Amino acid sequence: MTTGYDQLSLCTWTRLDAIAVAKYTKKKKSTDWVKPTLAEVRTRLREELLKAQCNACAYCRRIISVELGHHEIDHILAKGLSSYSRFTYERVNFVATCKRCNRNKGDQDLLLAALAAAASYPQGIDDYMWVHPYLHKFSDHIRIHEGMLFEAIGNAKQHARGEAVIKTCKLNTLAGVERRRAGEIANYAADAINAITDTIGAHRQLESRVLVTLLRKNRKELRCLPRVMVERLVDAYRGHQFEEFARELKAAGLQ
Repeated sequence: MTTGYDQLSLCTWTRLDAIAVAKYTKKKKSTDWVKPTLAEVRTRLREELLKAQCNACAYCRRIISVELGHHEIDHILAKGLSSYSRFTYERVNFVATCKRCNRNKGDQDLLLAALAAAASYPQGIDDYMWVHPYLHKFSDHIRIHEGMLFEAIGNAKQHARGEAVIKTCKLNTLAGVERRRAGEIANYAADAINAITDTIGAHRQLESRVLVTLLRKNRKELRCLPRVMVERLVDAYRGHQFEEFARELKAAGLQ
């Protein structure tokens, strides 16, 4: 399963945003990230992160909506920990995540060793017990199998970092979560055609056999069809064979 990007490029604030952040922090020395003063900076940051991350969560790699309220900005080194509060506005300390991963990660300490009081932001690959999106390649640490199954891989250090993300963010419970969400989309779709297209569009990471089962379970129109016919519909749409999809819809009496 592909994730859209493997590692984020190290970066700094643009000149405009650096001036705004420096002005604010010089006066406030605050860890407050939601002040109206920095609203435009946050908006640009969200746009930059979502673009760089291909709209994928930094930790589970599921697609996240660009709409506010459907994603969050995570401080990799938690600003809630006093030893890291000075990194509240460090540009490489930000990633976009889904709400679930951010909530599960919480304020955990991700460094292997205590940081000196005056130390700068740690950028050594061996400083972390976590897969840092700017310092590590995701594919060196975690493999995502079809069906949203996550496996820690790599050498001992890489495996440990990958396992920390999987365990902390509870990634191996996502398969069940995604199946429930897919079932809800299918159930509440306007008709059987929208049920197929919307469910597949939102859950391409699920196996075809799982999608077929969910669609037939949640749509009476599809449950009445032979399973093999629903399989052909799913395969045609997933394969972008839209003319074939239209033919199958017609054969199934759905169009």
